[in-house]
Amino acid sequence: MKLMFKGLTALVVVALSAFAQQTATYTFSTDNPGPYAPITGGLVLASGAGIDDTFFNNVPIGFDFPFGGTATGSGWTSVMGVSTNGWAKISNVAGSATTYNFASSTAQARTVGAFGRDLQAADANAEIRVETLGTAPSRVCVIQWTNFRPWTSATSNSQLLTMSFDFQVKLYETTGVIELTYGTWDIGSTAFPAATTSGSVGIKGNTASPVTDYKLCTSTSTTFSWSAPFTTTSSATNGHYVGTAAGKKPDNGLVYRYTPSAFPPAGLSVIAAASQSSWFITGDPVISASVSYAPPTAAVSNLALTIDTTSIGGPSNVPMLDDGLNGDAVAGDGVYSHRPTVYSTTTASFNFPITATATGATNGSAAVAIGIYTIANDVPTGSIVVTRGQNGPFDNTNALSANHTGFSTPCSPSIGFRDLFFIYTPTCTGTATFSTCGGDAVNLPGELGDSQITVHDMSLALLGCNDDAGTTTGLCGPNGWQSTVENVAVTAGVNYLVRVAGYGSSDVGNFYLNISESSAVATTFGTSCGAFPIALAGLPPRLGQIGTLSVSGARPNAAGIMGFGGVPAVPGAIGACPLYIDVAGPTFVINTFASDATGSWSYTDTLPSDPSIACLTIAVQAATLHPDGFESSNGLQLTFGY
Repeated sequence: MKLMFKGLTALVVVALSAFAQQTATYTFSTDNPGPYAPITGGLVLASGAGIDDTFFNNVPIGFDFPFGGTATGSGWTSVMGVSTNGWAKISNVAGSATTYNFASSTAQARTVGAFGRDLQAADANAEIRVETLGTAPSRVCVIQWTNFRPWTSATSNSQLLTMSFDFQVKLYETTGVIELTYGTWDIGSTAFPAATTSGSVGIKGNTASPVTDYKLCTSTSTTFSWSAPFTTTSSATNGHYVGTAAGKKPDNGLVYRYTPSAFPPAGLSVIAAASQSSWFITGDPVISASVSYAPPTAAVSNLALTIDTTSIGGPSNVPMLDDGLNGDAVAGDGVYSHRPTVYSTTTASFNFPITATATGATNGSAAVAIGIYTIANDVPTGSIVVTRGQNGPFDNTNALSANHTGFSTPCSPSIGFRDLFFIYTPTCTGTATFSTCGGDAVNLPGELGDSQITVHDMSLALLGCNDDAGTTTGLCGPNGWQSTVENVAVTAGVNYLVRVAGYGSSDVGNFYLNISESSAVATTFGTSCGAFPIALAGLPPRLGQIGTLSVSGARPNAAGIMGFGGVPAVPGAIGACPLYIDVAGPTFVINTFASDATGSWSYTDTLPSDPSIACLTIAVQAATLHPDGFESSNGLQLTFGY
């Protein structure tokens, strides 16, 4: 026998691809594309003559930067730290404010330096500025040091006091390229002084020590050339030495470029979930899944998702499609779907592995567990729509024995078992009553003899609950163990969740769910000029029932009128009397009357049974005319209900 899915357990096991911390070898090159271009916008981290030994943590880069070409979660970061001493740490881990030579420090992993040494502001125009330029995916973050010089005191080396350096570190989105760019360097004379003139230039890897596969510029005092430096990966010679010969400074516009080799393959992660968030649905289910991959800028192609349906006797490697069909809501949104068919006659659970593949990526996988049940509304997401009146019969025999999350102890002392769920949308604002009473009156075979009802809003907040309604009506079972929840306040057009359960796990059978609305309302308001009341005698204004309007306290034997019409937005007036009815409206109707010798009058009529006037509110007001003047009653509003 072929049995379509009647339920879906959205139990999702997500298998995330794991990435070891991978580092790529950078290719070092030099360039001089043109004069140094200072930035003028962005964020100023510090300015003025007092800048010295400060570290600025969590500075935004403006995008995720792939330091080292590693996978997201290890090497990629959107924030960095910036030191006044000529280097930046591409990490959210704080660095040391007093570290000068980052290459020799065992603590400064993931560091880029254009001239790492003990620096300070050269004058009042010094500043450190950060700006992200361009648009995604080709942005560049620029960190700029302006008017900095080596730290010194006037007594140690006066020439250092006259120096001024401008330089930048640039981080390129998508490519992961790092550039060190040099501007104007005023060294105060033709020769760089010999004392304390070394500086770390280069990049340092994901681990503090050893430097491993990251490159630093290095030299000796006699062989170093800014335009053609040596590079090293050895932690023994970490940094370059400017030297003492004349002209040992970078040319304006010089660029040191570090280009990572190919990024590691993207690692696919399947994010799988049933399109319904709970266990049961009506009709064939849809299994949907999406994919993430890291690094997010890595090139992938031919992305495909397949699902294995061998657990239900189907084939393996069935394509999941992103075409807007088969339950997929929108084509091209990155959500892939498949609608399987199960051949089964019993309650069962099945597992569906999902695999994602792509060119240039490692595979990712996940699994979705599906529960098959024969009752669609055994959980809230499968709720059956019910309306005012008698609904059913329903049978909870094949429902799950356990109660569901969010409904643990709604009715003391029972928690309720084998529960079924319904959606009710009231026609009118008012109150509603929900009951399983009435099954005995129609000789319902196999009746559920001991029930429980709870009513909730759609956030599962409890609005009403009943376990045993009692036997006073004679309609609630032979033992009075059927249930009635009365007078739940409801709003027209708003959905409510109704849960019917057995008292215990063995309480099963057929039941009706009866719903009645009590939305008929009669409201008096206002004060009258003549101070005689109008009232509604008998029952509230329910459709099809007899209602009586009466007037008392009027002038005896006086001619009068009673008007029916719409409710004005703002009460008007007739002379000095308030007017609570819209006399200019299209529904305004007048009936004439004459009060009796006691000043009373009444009007009785049967309200229409037409459902189209349900929830309609009208206004009623009366007046008498006599030689002594005009008298008005109070106002009355009638809302027709069931």
